This record gives sequence, C-alpha cells and structure tokens, in this order.
Amino acid sequence: MVNSAEFLRQVMAGWYAQAFFLLCYFTSLACASSTPIVLDGPLMMEVSSKGHSLMPVDLDSDNRKDLMLFDNGSSRILLYYQRSKDELRKAAQIRVDRTRWEPILENAPFLKESIKVPDFLYAVNGCDFDGDGLTDIIYTGKTSGIGIIFQTALGKWSKPLTYDKYLPISSPTAITCEDLNGDGKVDILAMMQGHLLLLYNSGKRLIPKMVVLAVSANGADRVLLHDINQDGKKDLLIIASREKNRHLYLRLQTTGGFGPEMSVDQKFGSSAVLVEAVDGNCVMTAIEEGNTHLSEYQLKFDTLDLSLDRQFQPMIYHPSVERKSKLTSVSGDFSGRGLFEVAVADPIGSQLFLYSDLSERLSTNIQGTATLGGIQSLAKMRLKGADRDSLVVCSLEEKMVGVTTLGDDGRFAFPSFLSVSGEPILVQSLDLKKDNDPEIIVALRDGRRLNLEVFSKAGGTWSSKILRFGSIQRTPTALIAGDFNCDGLDDLLMTIPRESARVFFQQKDGGLLEDEANKVIYGSQFDDLTENIIGFGDFDGKGKRELLICRNGYIRAFAYNEKNELSIVGQANSRHPTEELVAPFLVDLDKDGTKELTAYVPKTGELLVFKVTSAANYIYSFSIKIGSIDLKSIQFTPFSNNQALFLSGERQFWVMPFTDRQWLTREQSRYDNQLKGARYGLMGKADLNNDKKPELIVIDQNSGVVNILSRNSSAEQPWDGTLHFPVFEKKAGRQKAVLSEPREMVVADVTNDGLVDLILLCHNRILVYPQERTVK
Repeated sequence: MVNSAEFLRQVMAGWYAQAFFLLCYFTSLACASSTPIVLDGPLMMEVSSKGHSLMPVDLDSDNRKDLMLFDNGSSRILLYYQRSKDELRKAAQIRVDRTRWEPILENAPFLKESIKVPDFLYAVNGCDFDGDGLTDIIYTGKTSGIGIIFQTALGKWSKPLTYDKYLPISSPTAITCEDLNGDGKVDILAMMQGHLLLLYNSGKRLIPKMVVLAVSANGADRVLLHDINQDGKKDLLIIASREKNRHLYLRLQTTGGFGPEMSVDQKFGSSAVLVEAVDGNCVMTAIEEGNTHLSEYQLKFDTLDLSLDRQFQPMIYHPSVERKSKLTSVSGDFSGRGLFEVAVADPIGSQLFLYSDLSERLSTNIQGTATLGGIQSLAKMRLKGADRDSLVVCSLEEKMVGVTTLGDDGRFAFPSFLSVSGEPILVQSLDLKKDNDPEIIVALRDGRRLNLEVFSKAGGTWSSKILRFGSIQRTPTALIAGDFNCDGLDDLLMTIPRESARVFFQQKDGGLLEDEANKVIYGSQFDDLTENIIGFGDFDGKGKRELLICRNGYIRAFAYNEKNELSIVGQANSRHPTEELVAPFLVDLDKDGTKELTAYVPKTGELLVFKVTSAANYIYSFSIKIGSIDLKSIQFTPFSNNQALFLSGERQFWVMPFTDRQWLTREQSRYDNQLKGARYGLMGKADLNNDKKPELIVIDQNSGVVNILSRNSSAEQPWDGTLHFPVFEKKAGRQKAVLSEPREMVVADVTNDGLVDLILLCHNRILVYPQERTVK
C-alpha cells in the first residue's frame, strides 16, 4: 500500500520529471528547423475530470486572455483569470481557496472563480453581447436550451436568461461568437439538434429574436464562418463529423439573410476543421475519415466532372415549421414575374410560405402567411386573363377547398372558398374545356363513397358537377395530372394505398372517363402506387412520353397505344433485386445528347444512373451522391436556361439543377502520418516559434501524443513533422480505462508575454505549455 504522502510525492516527481524532460526534448528536436520551437514544461491548474469546453476569453477587460470551462460535477462554470505572481500573492493574503496545500500541482498563473449554473451543460463561450464593454457568458444546457449570463459589473453576474425551445447537442464547440453581419458587434451562433440559432447582437441585456436555420444533418456539431464566394459577407460552413453520408453543408449569406443549404460530399474524421483564405481561395484543413492523415482542400465553385465527382448538389430549403408537420408543396409562377417559385403549406402551423428566385443559389424565403389548418393537398392554376398562378388549397381538417393569389405585399390572401359536396381529400387542376380557364378537380368523400367534383368558372362564379366512380376502400393519396395516352389532353391518375390506381382519360368534349378496359393490368402493375415512385419520360426513344414506375429492384415503363391499351415497353434492373427505388426520370446528365435513366435510393441517398445500350434497354452504370430526403414527388422545372429537378419532401424540398458548376472540394495537399499507429482527433494552428508562420498541431487522443508540423515548400506534401511528445504518463488506477485525452486544445497567450501558448485540457488538469522566446 502507498500512503497519501508517498502518492503525492510520486505524482509530483512524475510531473516534475516530465516537465524537465519536455523542455530539453523540445529544444533538441526543434533545433533541426531554421527557427526552433521551444516550449516550457507544463504549468498546471487542477480542474474536475468532468470539465469541458475550454475557451480563452478576456473575462475582466484587462487585455489578457483568461480561461473558461464548465464542470458538470459541481454544476459550475469555472473562470480562470490570468494573473501575475504578485497579483496571485496579494490575492492569497485575503482568500482561502482550498482545504489542503498543493503548491506544486498548481503553478499556472490563474485566479479561480466560478458561477453556479443549475443545469447539465454542453458548451460555453463568451463575448460582449450587451454592449457594456464587459464579457458575457453564453452556454447550452440540457434543460436550459441556450442561456446567457450577463456581466453587470466587473466580476458580478446576472441570473441566466434562457430559451429552451430547441434541444442542445453534446458538443463543446457548439457555440461560436463572431461578427456575423459586419456591424462591428459580436453575434452568437449556437448549433442545436437539427437547427442553427443566430442571435444578432442588439446591444441590450436580453435574448433577442433569433433567426433559426434548419440543418439537414442531425450530426452537425460545429459551424465555421468564412467568405467563400468573396462577396464581402461571411458565409456558413456547417461541419457534420457525426453524420454518415454528408459532412459539409454551406449557406451563402445574402442581403436578406442566408440562402438555401447546399451539401458537399466531404467526409471528415473530426469536427476539428480549419478554414482560411490563401491567395484569395477558401482553403480547408481537415483530419480525414479514418483519422490517420490530414488533407488541405480548396472549396470552390467549380466545373462538375461526373467521372471524378459523382455528385450533384441540391439546394435544400427548410421551411420554419414544427418537426411533426408534414409539408405539402407545389411549384409555379405565383408572383407573376416569370420566376420559378415554390409554395409550401405547413398543416400544423396553418401557414403558407413562398420561396422565390429559386434560380439563384442566394434565394431566401418570403415570410409565412396564416391560412387554413391541416392543408394536405395543393395545386396551381393560371386563371384566364391572370398574370400569375393562383394556388388551390385543400384541408380535410377544416373540410374546405379554396383559391388564393399572391398579393403585391408578397403574401397569399386568405383563400376564397368553394362549396364542395363532401369531405375534400385531394385537389388538382386541368383545362378540360381548352379555353385557357382551367377547372379544379376535387377528390372528396361522400359518406362511404369517393367522388370527383369538377369546378368550372364562368362569369366570375364557380359551378360544379359530380363524377361518380366505383367504390374505394381506402383514402387516395395523390391526384397526378399528365397526358398518359399522348393524345394532347391531360389525364388523371389517382393513387390509393393497397389498391390498384384509378386512371381517368380526358375526353374531347372536356369530360373525364375512368379507364375500365385495363382493369386487369392495373390490378397487378398499378397496385399500391405512391406519388414518389411515378415518373414520365421517353423510355423507348420513339418520341412519346411513357409512364415510369419504380418497384424494388427495377424500373418499368408503360405506354398506351391509339386504342388506349396499356403495355409494358421496357424495364431497367437495379443493382440489387430488393433495392428500394423512387423518383424515376430521364435526363441528359453528361450533356452528350443521350438521356440517362435515373432513380433515387432513399436508404443510401444515391441517384442511380442507367445508360441506354439500345432502344428501351437500360443497364446500371454508376451512382451519384445527392443526400437524404423523405421524398413525396418530383417535377422538372426550368432553371437558369437549363433544367432542374424539383423534389418535394415531407420535411424539406430540393431544387437540383443539372448545371455544369457547383461547390466542390478539391484536394491540393496531403500529410500522411509519420507516427506509427497515430489516429488524430484534435487539430489547431498557432505560431509556436514566433516566425510569423503558423504550425499545425494535431493530437492523437488515444496515445496522448502531440505532433507539431511545420510547413515546407512542397506543394503535395507541405507539412513536416517538427516534433512530437507524449502529454502524460499512464495514471495509476486507470490503466484499463479507455482514454480520449487530452480531450480539448486551445492556443492563446495566457502568460502575458506576447507569445502564443499551447493549452490542453487533460484528465483533471489544465496544462499550459508556454512558448519560450528564441533568438535566431
């Protein structure tokens, strides 16, 4: 047995030996470089092993960097004020900070204070958020959501102001404090579960009205700010190191806010990603997936090469709605400006949103408009003589169908109602009379029957007639319009769960007639259809549009002849016989004059591409990553003198342009690990030898080894290992523990000598490695 005195002696001896060894070791190894790196042995400060989110910040406005972190063991935010030896000696004369003497184990130049916060914290940061010149504290907590503690006077702190609508993520880097809009004030960016909160500095002691940006990746854990398109505005780079498929999301800042989310297929092994401007380019340094090597990437708006990139970049739009809400959307020209726009209905929030200028990657959405609750179906229509599309809305919850038009104020008017003869389920619009004044088709439930009610407008008033058809056991899910039999007239297809679809051909007299002749083939081939597995395209190359239907493992094309007889004209098999496919369509992806057949795989977020080998014969060629969406329907739409695919989902919608240029990462250099078995988790940059050139610091948290790299003149291998050292020896009693230490790293001048120091949070210690001034 080792008594307490002997244990203390062994620990002190171990730390002293390590400090002396490191000082000599660093100097001897670094002398090989033109400017040696000399770090002194670590100064230490005791903290709880549950301390996290180490941040350097000037807490007392004395132009010296202090340290701050939280301790969930004591439910406190710990404040370490940088002090000189004389200041610490003076403070020791008037205060007693502990019950036992530990003079050797704590020799870092800090005076410790703390703030009680009755919550389990995840991240902490600091900035002057009320404009009084004093640093305030921002944190995220399990029950608080996001909280702000204002410093009302030097060393005096207010009670926390909290906002708990959004759930925090478990990441110590979730809070970023930076001037977001260029007004000279520091703003707050807080990454939450599925959302990014933007709190603009109002100069007042309150939580301001925040801008909430939905984020596709639940694994998003950090946000970086950088002007990636060089327009003078800071853009958002959202890192999702915990996400399986996508790991980088971009949002460009515009005059009116932030544009759509754009995903870049770049996998990172850690959220420790650095971004900087190099010769006018946006350069990212990242720990690669697998954590064994580092890469430098240039993020640029570049020409897409399908053979190299194998990705398309959808523009992702997230209406601000409750998570339980299942959206319904439709595209059209609702403002009358000849633009591609999307109207979105939020059934739970009783709102209509309009997204305009979608041909630009900087587009933002117009404010939502209050409307009917429970809207589950939308349709667009251009009334005769109108300069814009109107919107038809259908709410089963309120048993109403109405028509609304966008006003000059950018808002939809409250719908004018149609008198329906039952409970409305779905709406669609068709020009049955060929008078450029379309009719509204309403699928409605009348007792146990389902009917179609056709509304026509004459003399400013709507009249209707009922079309009755055979019994249906279940509620229809979609009314799809299209010229199925290629006679120049739009027809209707009604999808029904676990029943065969119903097809209604438009007659030359303007009526709709249900197709009874193909009932047998409908029963086997059109059973249990959903809108997201139906598409259109010239499958056999004969110049007519066929009906494309996805099933597990294949895509099948159907066509009607002159007698409206249905037949199968071709089939394309997927990679696997059980692979789920949706969203079939034909498009010339590689601009070679021949259209490819494509389909989306929901499970993997891929677009499968099938190449044609002969007429109506497509074989699988390759896949393209596009990300994950809960797809409901697809539609082609014009896009900047090109074509785009409009994908409507339950939680978001996408606009995926088939253009030659998009945001891509191009690897420009790579550092292959020279330390056997090292797997890096932390990374930072700092000038550790005062030569005005930053070194790269990477840490293997499994072995506790710090590796410092210096830049050389090579373009392909720009980093050389200058020195490496172990941070700590194995602790007695923890040999079998799975360690991830040091768990955090920051760089800042905490010794007030004008030189950047290396600061590590390791086990129950803050370790400060002061930089020694060297003479060339």
